Order: sequence, then C-alpha cells, then structure tokens
Amino acid sequence: MSALGRNLPNDTYVPFIQTDVAVNPGNSGGPLYGLDGAVVGINAQIYTPGGGYAGLSFAIPIGVAMDAMEQLKARGRVIRGWLGITIQQVTQDLARSFGLDRPQGALITQIAAQGPARSAGLQAGDVVLTYDGRKIDSAGDLPPLVGRTHPGAKALVGIIRRGQEQTITVTVAELPREIVKSNTERLKKGKAKTSAPPLLGLIVADLPTGERLSNEPRGVMVKRVEEGPARTAGILPHDIILRIGGIDIRDSGHFRVLVPNLPRNRNLPVLVLREDKPTFLPMRIPDAGH
Repeated sequence: MSALGRNLPNDTYVPFIQTDVAVNPGNSGGPLYGLDGAVVGINAQIYTPGGGYAGLSFAIPIGVAMDAMEQLKARGRVIRGWLGITIQQVTQDLARSFGLDRPQGALITQIAAQGPARSAGLQAGDVVLTYDGRKIDSAGDLPPLVGRTHPGAKALVGIIRRGQEQTITVTVAELPREIVKSNTERLKKGKAKTSAPPLLGLIVADLPTGERLSNEPRGVMVKRVEEGPARTAGILPHDIILRIGGIDIRDSGHFRVLVPNLPRNRNLPVLVLREDKPTFLPMRIPDAGH
C-alpha cells in the first residue's frame, strides 16, 4: 500500500487505495490483502501503457465496497450524496488569487442550475475548506465525503469567498443518474463581432445569439491568443471566458471596458469554459513597460 484516498478521473467518489501490488488484466474484482491476511480492498484498476502491470494498481477500500453491498441488498442500487458543483485543485498561484496563504481546499468552478449548492447560496469562485467539520486539504478530499452523505441530510460547508470565511448549510441531494452536460461545440461555429484588448494579447468575440449557456454568465469566446498575460496563464482559442477577477463577463463590449481597469502585478482568477469543463486559471497583468 503506497497511498490512500486517491481519486481517479473516471470515479471521484471512491477514495481508492494505491498499491504496488502486481495486478494484471483479469485480476479486477479480486481481494487485496493486508499483512495480517485481512481483506482491505477489491482490486479495480491498474496503470498500464501497454496492457500489463506497470507498477501502480488501485483498489476499492473494503469499507466502501461493504457499504455498496448493504445498499444493494436494501434498495437494489447505490445512492450517493450530491451538491451539484464542479471543482478543481487549488494551485499556488490560484491560492494567491483567492486570498489564501497556501494551496488548500476545493475551488468551485460551476454550480448546477437545480442543485443543492445553488439553493444554499454557494457560488463559483468559493473555495471549500471544510465539509461537516472535516478539513479539505485538496479537491480530491471533497467528493468521497459528499458521496457518503445520506440524501436529505444537512451539511455544513466552510468556504472562503472574496477573502472572507463563512459557513453555509447545504441540504444534500441524491446524485442524479444522468448529469446533463452543456454542449459548447455549437458555440464555436457562430460568427460575431470581435474585440482585441492588446493588454492581454487576446482577440475575443461575442457568443452567437441563442447559443449562450443558460446557467452561466454569457461571457466571450477566445478567437486568437497572442503573446501576453493570457497566453502565459494558459488561455486557449475556443475557451469561453466567463469571469475575470470576480467580475462576470457580459459580452465583448463589457470585456473591452473591463480589461484596462484590471489590477496590475497580482494574480487574478480567470474562469474559462473549455470543452464543457469550467476551470480557473491564474493570470497576472504586468505594469506598463514590463
């Protein structure tokens, strides 16, 4: 056993056990034993560039598996708690952008339109620091805790918002069987008036009428990225910029007016939508002449 609480891209609700046990295709579903001979997990996945064991394997903790078994026996399916948020890891630069002294917590990038988080007043840009008294050191700590919360239960979510800590009570709902994702491919086909604030090195355009995202600020689409702060921050063509420095972007006209007044020489959180995934990027605008 080399690590606990690992989160994998295809299942963030399970805190996997990472091991160096030689697990190969066909071994999935088999037991993972501890040194005392007790079953501690169920082998589930391996890291494999070529199809065989490559030094890393992952197992479902036995406690998680037993809970799933009891739920299947009682109701025929596994129920997980759901807040209706999308989160990302807080990097060092993003920590400074959000007024944190170090990287910690889970940064909320998107709120579901009909989810518990929106009803409770959570917002994109909030950083979750605690969940029902449990400290959230990294983004991967939050989903398993939420998933184990019984739907209908109230949870205390400690956040930091615009540098101020507060606690919000959220009534956890059941994870929907199907999560509908917004389709942004159509947004890339529209033609609109472009805007090119030279300060950031971006050329942006309004989103086509009728194609704007219903659950997010309208924003602007990035048409081209030139040399400048935006490229350094990692902004790419076809990204949709939704927010800069805590200010929601309405359209290209608003973007053009806003950019010259952005603060200099400090990390600003920029919320972009990229291939249906909202992500915060830290951007620093230097003083003129630098």
